[in-house]
Amino acid sequence: MSIRLDTVIGHAKAGHEVTPDQYEPELTIDEQPVDHSISSLMTGFQLSVAAGLGNRIGVDLALPVRVTVLEADFHNDLGDSVEPDSIHHRDEVIAGLGDLELGFRFGLLRPSEVPRLSLDLRVGLSFPTGHVEEDPYVLGAKGIRHVHTFFGQGAFLPQLGLELDFDVPAGHLLLGGDGQLSLYEGEKGYLPPSFGSFWLGFASNYGVPWLTLSVRHVLYVESESFWNGVTAENSGRTDLSFDVATEFALGAGVAVGAMVKGTYATVTNGGDLSSPWLVGLSVSWTRQ
Repeated sequence: MSIRLDTVIGHAKAGHEVTPDQYEPELTIDEQPVDHSISSLMTGFQLSVAAGLGNRIGVDLALPVRVTVLEADFHNDLGDSVEPDSIHHRDEVIAGLGDLELGFRFGLLRPSEVPRLSLDLRVGLSFPTGHVEEDPYVLGAKGIRHVHTFFGQGAFLPQLGLELDFDVPAGHLLLGGDGQLSLYEGEKGYLPPSFGSFWLGFASNYGVPWLTLSVRHVLYVESESFWNGVTAENSGRTDLSFDVATEFALGAGVAVGAMVKGTYATVTNGGDLSSPWLVGLSVSWTRQ
């Protein structure tokens, strides 16, 4: 059995032009901002527990706690910053539980069967333990203050993953993918996105028994999300990124790790969205 605590911090920016249905109720047409620009500083923790149920089967449980610091900026048609008392966006800190994830790992192939090759399948389910806000588009149309950031998905969502580990002379070649499928409109009319992450990587200890270093190139694809059939702003994207992670074994089953992720290409379905960087730290304990 192993227990792991991860913490991450990242930054992203999003923006979009203002349409008439997004006007502020207390402003005249001439006073309305022409765009919304949002800066998000994201952090949080995730506690994970993994246990083996034999040579080929394991179970994973993970619960995230998330915090997002939002800064909102608005501009008029001259490009100057304005500060309306907006019903759409504002400077604020939002925190809460995410969705609990339960997964099972199955060892499909082992080196004893195919030399130097391991192949693992993961199937899981995300439980709607996180909070979901009321439909922000309905509230906005009524001129009511609302929130676009929350940490729940409002539905039970199936997950699937597959990873191949091929032992090469210098280390391990890694190839895999995982994702989540959104099948139905859940709590409060929210349909969360489906997504998939696909990677090619390499890991090695470079002859140092207490060190592991891995590098991956990742393709991430996410569908749009919807509120009662209305597409959510800045939802749906495709990212290309790389990440570098290292882990140090301290003894007695304890290890610490660090990770840096950089996104160098992002394509969004509407609006403007960037996710340029993410860093993380971890500590884990494995029963010897």
